[in-house]
Amino acid sequence: MRGRNTFAVDDDGDLTGSDPLIVLDGVIYRGSLADINPADIGTIDVLKDASSQAIYGSQAANGVILITSKSGKTNQKPVINFSSFYSIETPANTLTPAGRDGFLEHYNKIFYEEAYLAPEYTQLILTFDSSARFPYQSILDGFNNGTNTDWLDVVSQSAHTQNTNISMAGNSGKTSYFLSAGYIESKRLEIKRSI
Repeated sequence: MRGRNTFAVDDDGDLTGSDPLIVLDGVIYRGSLADINPADIGTIDVLKDASSQAIYGSQAANGVILITSKSGKTNQKPVINFSSFYSIETPANTLTPAGRDGFLEHYNKIFYEEAYLAPEYTQLILTFDSSARFPYQSILDGFNNGTNTDWLDVVSQSAHTQNTNISMAGNSGKTSYFLSAGYIESKRLEIKRSI
């Protein structure tokens, strides 16, 4: 979504956002578009003119997305579809961030009037204690423990994503069906604050 988000009040007095109305197989869908499995979508139509408001009223003020899910074709024997992919993500470019010493040097520069001798402010005062100005206890604990975290390594570890979908569709002439299931797995990182 581009630009600024806007808010409005609907007919029931509820706060609504600037998202378009989603209609899934003829039924208004109140969930997120991200919750719909792309492998289950047959067609997507976008209505953004006055005709959409004529059909769906004020809730279509931001447009309408019509989604039709896949279904079995006429007199179709059961068809099973399976798709799967596995990807590994690694950073393409690497940087060399400042380590423990670089952090402390930068912190001294933040408080340069207290950390360096006037009037040139080029010579560090040896008695200046930058650790007394750390905003979090966890940073002070890391400083006292000698922690030297490689932040680039922490936030750019290789990650993996696995996406698997299976579906079965058919039509006996009297009954049309489409059954599907999907599985997505992504590695997540836990980052702890320290030096």
